[in-house]
Amino acid sequence: MSSTQDKETCIRLEAKARVCQSCSKLRPDFLRENPHSSTRKKICPFHQPSKKERNREILGAQLEQFTRKCRLSTLIKLPTEKKQQLIDQIEHIVDFNRELMLKATLFTLYYLHHKFLTDDPLPPMVFHQTFFYSVFQLLLNREISSKNRYFPKEELVQAYQQYLEEFPTGGRPIASDASMEARILSITAKNMAVTFANNLVENFESRYIEYLTLRFRELLPVKETVVQVGSP
Repeated sequence: MSSTQDKETCIRLEAKARVCQSCSKLRPDFLRENPHSSTRKKICPFHQPSKKERNREILGAQLEQFTRKCRLSTLIKLPTEKKQQLIDQIEHIVDFNRELMLKATLFTLYYLHHKFLTDDPLPPMVFHQTFFYSVFQLLLNREISSKNRYFPKEELVQAYQQYLEEFPTGGRPIASDASMEARILSITAKNMAVTFANNLVENFESRYIEYLTLRFRELLPVKETVVQVGSP
């Protein structure tokens, strides 16, 4: 394909992207009479007002927003004993979840580092919620429940065993109630998968440049020149 054709294709795709996709599929006649780019435009019949627009409709244009910080103990309106029980449980969940995420991150970095050293390709599942959920299960001394035939279950279990041999304290986090774990493992695994992928994308350019710089230094080493300065 020539460069001219590539340019025309890019222009068509860009023009298509500027068209409201919802109206393009459901209200093409309305879109032709009232061209707009997305549902964010008020003219769009599928427009959903933003939070700011809803607040203005309810409270008027003269609206001032602010944030007030207060202690959790002040916010909870319960008898003293029940309030303290709730606060203790929340703190316990936060501590458990924090340690779980930290240990899962350390093992994931260990696993990826081992893959890089052996020049093995990364399994696509590394960027999915299932991978981190399975890592949580390993940390909690449970069997991996994933039935996905593309998931490297045996490889991950073997890597975790090697990890514990090198880092014995990298295993199970603080003790926690099983029912409480079940409620937080799934959402935590999803958040970690999203964060992991975002971190990779956002830092890709700087890391790639650094990698190329190091490679060029290896391939084209700079020769050191020693200049001897003698007496005139």
